[in-house]
Amino acid sequence: MKLKIDHNSSKPLHAQVEILLRKLIEKPEYQEGAYLPKEVDLAKKLGISRNTVRQAINKLVFEGLLIRKKGQGTTVAPKTNHTPPVDGKAVARQVPVDEEPLVTLQTNAVREDANETVARFMQIPEGTPVFKITRLEGNDDEPVVYLESYFHPRLGLHEDMDFSRPLSEILTNDLSVVLSLSKEKVEARPASTITAKRLGITTIDPVLVRERYVYDTDHQPVEYTTSFYNAYKYAYNIEIQHNQVVYPDV
Repeated sequence: MKLKIDHNSSKPLHAQVEILLRKLIEKPEYQEGAYLPKEVDLAKKLGISRNTVRQAINKLVFEGLLIRKKGQGTTVAPKTNHTPPVDGKAVARQVPVDEEPLVTLQTNAVREDANETVARFMQIPEGTPVFKITRLEGNDDEPVVYLESYFHPRLGLHEDMDFSRPLSEILTNDLSVVLSLSKEKVEARPASTITAKRLGITTIDPVLVRERYVYDTDHQPVEYTTSFYNAYKYAYNIEIQHNQVVYPDV
Protein backbone atom coordinates (compact mmCIF):
# COMPACT_ATOMS: atom_id res chain seq x y z
CA MET A 1 0.00 0.00 0.00
CA LYS A 2 1.37 3.39 -1.02
CA LEU A 3 1.34 5.84 1.88
CA LYS A 4 0.81 9.40 0.73
CA ILE A 5 -1.00 12.48 1.97
CA ASP A 6 -2.09 15.65 0.22
CA HIS A 7 -0.34 18.66 1.75
CA ASN A 8 -2.59 20.98 -0.26
CA SER A 9 -5.83 19.47 1.03
CA SER A 10 -8.11 21.37 3.41
CA LYS A 11 -8.41 18.17 5.46
CA PRO A 12 -6.05 18.31 8.49
CA LEU A 13 -2.90 16.22 8.18
CA HIS A 14 -3.66 14.10 11.25
CA ALA A 15 -7.10 13.28 9.81
CA GLN A 16 -5.47 12.14 6.55
CA VAL A 17 -3.00 9.98 8.50
CA GLU A 18 -5.89 8.44 10.43
CA ILE A 19 -7.59 7.44 7.17
CA LEU A 20 -4.36 5.88 5.90
CA LEU A 21 -3.88 3.95 9.15
CA ARG A 22 -7.44 2.60 9.05
CA LYS A 23 -6.73 1.18 5.58
CA LEU A 24 -3.28 -0.06 6.56
CA ILE A 25 -4.43 -2.07 9.58
CA GLU A 26 -6.88 -4.01 7.41
CA LYS A 27 -3.97 -5.63 5.54
CA PRO A 28 -3.56 -9.35 6.38
CA GLU A 29 -0.07 -9.05 7.88
CA TYR A 30 -1.23 -6.51 10.46
CA GLN A 31 -4.41 -8.43 11.20
CA GLU A 32 -2.14 -11.40 11.95
CA GLY A 33 -0.07 -9.49 14.51
CA ALA A 34 2.70 -7.69 12.61
CA TYR A 35 3.87 -4.41 14.14
CA LEU A 36 2.92 -1.18 12.41
CA PRO A 37 5.74 1.01 11.06
CA LYS A 38 7.33 3.16 13.76
CA GLU A 39 6.01 6.69 14.25
CA VAL A 40 9.32 8.24 13.23
CA ASP A 41 9.42 6.17 10.02
CA LEU A 42 5.84 7.04 9.11
CA ALA A 43 6.49 10.71 9.77
CA LYS A 44 9.59 10.69 7.56
CA LYS A 45 7.84 8.81 4.75
CA LEU A 46 4.83 11.17 4.79
CA GLY A 47 6.88 14.33 5.25
CA ILE A 48 5.11 15.41 8.43
CA SER A 49 5.90 15.73 12.12
CA ARG A 50 6.02 12.74 14.43
CA ASN A 51 3.47 14.45 16.68
CA THR A 52 0.96 14.46 13.81
CA VAL A 53 1.40 10.72 13.34
CA ARG A 54 1.11 10.13 17.08
CA GLN A 55 -2.13 12.11 17.18
CA ALA A 56 -3.70 9.83 14.56
CA ILE A 57 -2.45 6.68 16.30
CA ASN A 58 -3.80 7.94 19.64
CA LYS A 59 -7.25 8.20 18.09
CA LEU A 60 -7.19 4.54 16.99
CA VAL A 61 -5.76 3.40 20.32
CA PHE A 62 -8.57 5.24 22.08
CA GLU A 63 -11.12 3.50 19.82
CA GLY A 64 -9.64 0.14 20.75
CA LEU A 65 -8.39 -0.61 17.22
CA LEU A 66 -4.69 -0.49 18.09
CA ILE A 67 -2.61 -1.59 21.06
CA ARG A 68 0.64 0.06 22.10
CA LYS A 69 3.26 -2.23 23.62
CA LYS A 70 5.89 -0.26 25.50
CA GLY A 71 9.34 -0.81 24.07
CA GLN A 72 7.98 -2.99 21.25
CA GLY A 73 5.58 -1.13 18.99
CA THR A 74 1.94 -0.87 17.95
CA THR A 75 -0.26 -3.73 16.77
CA VAL A 76 -3.86 -4.23 15.72
CA ALA A 77 -6.14 -5.05 18.63
CA PRO A 78 -7.89 -8.44 18.49
CA LYS A 79 -11.54 -8.17 17.54
CA THR A 80 -13.82 -8.54 20.53
CA ASN A 81 -17.35 -7.77 21.56
CA HIS A 82 -16.34 -7.12 25.14
CA THR A 83 -16.62 -3.59 26.50
CA PRO A 84 -14.47 -3.02 29.59
CA PRO A 85 -16.36 -1.81 32.64
CA VAL A 86 -16.06 1.75 33.88
CA ASP A 87 -14.50 1.73 37.34
CA GLY A 88 -14.98 4.53 39.79
CA LYS A 89 -15.69 7.16 37.15
CA ALA A 90 -17.59 10.37 37.83
CA VAL A 91 -20.08 11.47 35.20
CA ALA A 92 -21.27 15.06 35.23
CA ARG A 93 -24.77 15.80 34.02
CA GLN A 94 -25.49 19.44 33.34
CA VAL A 95 -29.13 20.41 33.04
CA PRO A 96 -31.27 23.51 33.45
CA VAL A 97 -33.39 23.45 36.60
CA ASP A 98 -36.60 22.97 34.63
CA GLU A 99 -35.05 19.98 32.78
CA GLU A 100 -35.69 21.50 29.35
CA PRO A 101 -32.74 20.97 26.99
CA LEU A 102 -30.65 24.01 26.18
CA VAL A 103 -30.42 25.35 22.65
CA THR A 104 -27.79 27.64 21.18
CA LEU A 105 -29.07 31.20 20.98
CA GLN A 106 -25.88 32.80 19.68
CA THR A 107 -22.44 31.65 18.50
CA ASN A 108 -19.35 33.61 17.57
CA ALA A 109 -15.89 32.41 16.46
CA VAL A 110 -12.88 34.72 16.34
CA ARG A 111 -9.12 34.80 16.79
CA GLU A 112 -7.97 36.57 19.92
CA ASP A 113 -4.65 37.17 21.66
CA ALA A 114 -4.18 34.78 24.58
CA ASN A 115 -4.46 36.44 27.97
CA GLU A 116 -2.30 35.44 30.93
CA THR A 117 -4.59 32.61 32.10
CA VAL A 118 -5.00 31.05 28.63
CA ALA A 119 -1.30 31.42 27.80
CA ARG A 120 -0.21 29.81 31.08
CA PHE A 121 -2.51 26.81 30.59
CA MET A 122 -1.58 26.33 26.94
CA GLN A 123 2.13 26.91 27.60
CA ILE A 124 2.40 29.57 24.90
CA PRO A 125 3.60 33.21 25.03
CA GLU A 126 1.01 35.68 26.23
CA GLY A 127 -0.47 37.50 23.22
CA THR A 128 -0.26 34.47 20.90
CA PRO A 129 -3.36 34.38 18.65
CA VAL A 130 -5.73 31.54 19.67
CA PHE A 131 -9.12 30.47 18.37
CA LYS A 132 -12.00 31.54 20.61
CA ILE A 133 -15.62 30.39 20.43
CA THR A 134 -18.36 32.05 22.47
CA ARG A 135 -21.85 30.65 22.91
CA LEU A 136 -25.02 31.81 24.55
CA GLU A 137 -27.35 28.93 25.39
CA GLY A 138 -30.80 28.85 26.92
CA ASN A 139 -34.42 27.87 26.38
CA ASP A 140 -37.53 29.76 25.30
CA ASP A 141 -35.16 32.55 24.20
CA GLU A 142 -34.09 33.03 27.83
CA PRO A 143 -30.30 32.78 28.39
CA VAL A 144 -29.04 30.22 30.88
CA VAL A 145 -25.30 30.07 30.22
CA TYR A 146 -22.61 32.05 28.42
CA LEU A 147 -19.46 30.12 27.45
CA GLU A 148 -16.02 31.28 26.32
CA SER A 149 -13.80 28.52 24.89
CA TYR A 150 -10.16 28.92 23.84
CA PHE A 151 -8.31 26.29 21.78
CA HIS A 152 -4.60 25.60 21.39
CA PRO A 153 -3.21 26.97 18.09
CA ARG A 154 -1.80 23.58 17.06
CA LEU A 155 -5.32 22.17 16.60
CA GLY A 156 -5.99 24.11 13.41
CA LEU A 157 -9.53 25.34 14.02
CA HIS A 158 -10.71 27.84 11.39
CA GLU A 159 -13.65 30.12 10.71
CA ASP A 160 -15.20 27.90 8.01
CA MET A 161 -16.10 25.12 10.46
CA ASP A 162 -19.71 24.57 11.51
CA PHE A 163 -19.69 25.72 15.12
CA SER A 164 -23.40 25.05 15.58
CA ARG A 165 -22.28 21.47 16.27
CA PRO A 166 -21.05 20.33 19.71
CA LEU A 167 -17.41 21.28 20.27
CA SER A 168 -16.57 17.73 21.36
CA GLU A 169 -17.84 16.47 17.99
CA ILE A 170 -15.68 18.97 16.10
CA LEU A 171 -12.58 18.02 18.08
CA THR A 172 -13.12 14.27 17.73
CA ASN A 173 -14.52 13.93 14.21
CA ASP A 174 -12.98 16.86 12.35
CA LEU A 175 -9.63 17.20 14.10
CA SER A 176 -9.09 13.62 15.37
CA VAL A 177 -8.28 14.91 18.83
CA VAL A 178 -8.59 12.23 21.51
CA LEU A 179 -9.58 13.83 24.80
CA SER A 180 -8.21 12.13 27.87
CA LEU A 181 -8.56 14.38 30.90
CA SER A 182 -10.70 17.29 32.04
CA LYS A 183 -10.20 19.30 35.20
CA GLU A 184 -13.01 21.53 36.43
CA LYS A 185 -13.65 24.09 39.11
CA VAL A 186 -17.11 25.47 39.92
CA GLU A 187 -17.71 28.43 42.22
CA ALA A 188 -20.39 31.04 42.90
CA ARG A 189 -19.72 34.72 42.20
CA PRO A 190 -21.74 37.92 41.90
CA ALA A 191 -22.58 38.66 38.28
CA SER A 192 -20.39 41.26 36.61
CA THR A 193 -22.07 44.00 34.60
CA ILE A 194 -21.34 42.34 31.25
CA THR A 195 -22.35 38.86 32.49
CA ALA A 196 -25.59 40.21 33.95
CA LYS A 197 -26.40 41.81 30.61
CA ARG A 198 -25.70 38.60 28.69
CA LEU A 199 -27.83 36.45 31.00
CA GLY A 200 -30.62 38.97 31.56
CA ILE A 201 -30.05 39.22 35.31
CA THR A 202 -28.83 41.92 37.71
CA THR A 203 -25.42 42.41 39.27
CA ILE A 204 -26.76 41.35 42.66
CA ASP A 205 -27.77 37.94 41.28
CA PRO A 206 -25.35 35.02 41.68
CA VAL A 207 -23.77 33.13 38.80
CA LEU A 208 -22.03 29.77 38.82
CA VAL A 209 -18.63 30.06 37.14
CA ARG A 210 -17.20 26.83 35.77
CA GLU A 211 -13.59 26.66 34.59
CA ARG A 212 -12.68 23.65 32.49
CA TYR A 213 -9.18 22.54 31.45
CA VAL A 214 -9.06 19.79 28.79
CA TYR A 215 -6.07 17.64 27.78
CA ASP A 216 -5.43 15.03 25.08
CA THR A 217 -3.92 11.56 25.53
CA ASP A 218 -0.39 13.03 25.45
CA HIS A 219 -1.48 15.32 28.31
CA GLN A 220 -1.14 18.30 25.99
CA PRO A 221 -3.52 21.24 26.59
CA VAL A 222 -6.47 21.35 24.19
CA GLU A 223 -9.19 23.67 25.50
CA TYR A 224 -9.80 26.20 28.24
CA THR A 225 -13.45 27.14 28.82
CA THR A 226 -15.08 29.50 31.26
CA SER A 227 -18.87 29.18 31.59
CA PHE A 228 -21.18 31.61 33.39
CA TYR A 229 -24.51 30.10 34.49
CA ASN A 230 -27.65 31.77 35.79
CA ALA A 231 -27.66 30.10 39.22
CA TYR A 232 -31.47 30.16 39.37
CA LYS A 233 -31.82 28.18 36.14
CA TYR A 234 -29.04 25.63 36.28
CA ALA A 235 -28.09 22.43 38.11
CA TYR A 236 -24.81 20.51 38.01
CA ASN A 237 -25.32 16.86 38.92
CA ILE A 238 -22.59 14.28 39.50
CA GLU A 239 -23.06 10.52 39.21
CA ILE A 240 -20.28 8.15 40.29
CA GLN A 241 -20.12 4.50 39.35
CA HIS A 242 -18.25 2.59 42.04
CA ASN A 243 -16.46 -0.70 41.77
CA GLN A 244 -18.45 -3.64 43.07
CA VAL A 245 -16.92 -4.76 46.37
CA VAL A 246 -16.82 -8.51 46.98
CA TYR A 247 -16.16 -9.42 50.59
CA PRO A 248 -14.39 -12.73 51.34
CA ASP A 249 -16.18 -15.45 53.28
CA VAL A 250 -15.32 -15.50 56.98
